[in-house]
Formats: sequence, structure tokens, C-alpha cells
Amino acid sequence: MGWNPVDEIEGDWTSDQELKILAEGDNADTLFWVGCTGALVERNVKATLSMTRVLKAAGVDFAVLGDAETCCGTRHEGPGMSSSSRSWRSKI
Repeated sequence: MGWNPVDEIEGDWTSDQELKILAEGDNADTLFWVGCTGALVERNVKATLSMTRVLKAAGVDFAVLGDAETCCGTRHEGPGMSSSSRSWRSKI
């Protein structure tokens, strides 16, 4: 994959999903942190949506970050860019 992590991830995958988008002051028992690969890569979005269906079916009180989601920098670890990865992680 040849894309760079992004500062802010668009929450398009959340549209029409009836998901709780966690905002300041909101509460949920579980935060389902999606990250950039779960929100931007088509095959991963399918897995992300499947996981939300599992959580709903199990009755889990969960929320996602939506537009506040950030990249964890994992994509930088593989090619040995650990300083860049640490920079991304500091934004979480």
C-alpha cells in the first residue's frame, strides 16, 4: 500500500450506520478504535463494519471516534521509520 497516514480520518464509513460517535463529555463502556487502515482501506472497512455488527448483536455499549480518529503510525514501522511512527502515535 502506498498511502501516507493522515492527520484526520474522514468518518465516511460511519454514515448510515447508526453508531455512537464519541464526543467530549460522552461515555461508552467500550471505545472501538478504528484507525486509518480500518477507516480508509476498502477491504478493512468491510471488516470494521462487520465488527460493529458483532458489537451491536452482543449488546455492547460502544462508540467510535468518527472524524476525530487518527493514524497510529504503524505503517511507518515496517519500513523502519520509527521516529516518524512515534510522531504519529504522539497525536493519539
